[in-house]
Parts: sequence; structure tokens; C-alpha cells
Amino acid sequence: MFIAGSALTSPQTASAQAPAAPGTDTVIFKPATPTAPPQQLVNVLIVSVRGTKITVRNAQGEITYEVAQILEIRKAAPPEFALGRAAIDAGDQEKALVLIKGIADRYKGLPI
Repeated sequence: MFIAGSALTSPQTASAQAPAAPGTDTVIFKPATPTAPPQQLVNVLIVSVRGTKITVRNAQGEITYEVAQILEIRKAAPPEFALGRAAIDAGDQEKALVLIKGIADRYKGLPI
């Protein structure tokens, strides 16, 4: 699942080489300058989205960023996504809507 976003807190403090962590999400920050490459946090877990802030967990603990600092978030699709696709393929749009809407509700606050 791909989630494009605005941004987070200070990516300069984020390590592009995070060690093994409790998740499979990747957070890509907006570059500090137009010519700089974007920094990434890999193997993190998106813990929460509250207002304009997103909290992620990695091996060092949890940290909160402003959504405006984020260029992109990459997430593995949750199981409900595959179930929703199967429901669409089977012609059961009502079941698909419940499943897919549940995903959108869970990640409310992030552009998806």
C-alpha cells in the first residue's frame, strides 16, 4: 500500500539506516533542499496519526513527526485489502466497502 503525504518533524534527525525494527513500513521525508536526496526511515511501524502528527516506532522507540515533513509512506497492504479485492471480484460491493472503508478509517489523517 502506498500513501503519499505532506510531511513530518525534522528529518535531519532521522536516520536513513535504521536498524531492524518492529515493522515493515517506510517513511520517506521531504528533502531538506531541492538537490538533496530524501531521507528514509525503514522497518518502522506507524503507531498513530493524531491531527497533523504521526508517531512511528523503531528499534530505538517511538518518535512523532509532523505530517507536513513527509513525502511518502510505504506500507504493506493490510489483510482487509485482499479480502476487499476478493469481495469486489465476487461482485459483493457492500462487503468490499466495509472492508476498504475500515482501512481508510484506520489511517485517517494521512492522504491515501
